[in-house]
Amino acid sequence: TQAPTPQPGSTVISGSLKLSVAEPAAFCANAKVISGLRKAIAHVAKQDVSFVSVDCSVAARRLEGSRRLEGTVEIDYRVTLPPGTTGESAGGSEAALSSISTDDLT
Repeated sequence: TQAPTPQPGSTVISGSLKLSVAEPAAFCANAKVISGLRKAIAHVAKQDVSFVSVDCSVAARRLEGSRRLEGTVEIDYRVTLPPGTTGESAGGSEAALSSISTDDLT
């Protein structure tokens, strides 16, 4: 999803995750998956989902058996906190996101 344009004084927290999935291209193309990732990242950051943008790209894939494609996707996220967000709130979000794991996304 497209990130909101940061306003002067905004705080931006960004990072990335790699996930192993059964069908990487289908995973990244699924709007419900992307929405779920945004919600999960917002939940971990304790921020509104409207502040979160996510980009999904296929990092690697391999044939499993004769038909099934398995591989890795890279999730790049960005949380744009509006001006006036307290340092404590921004710092808490950054700390929480620095330790995000795949368990947090399920």
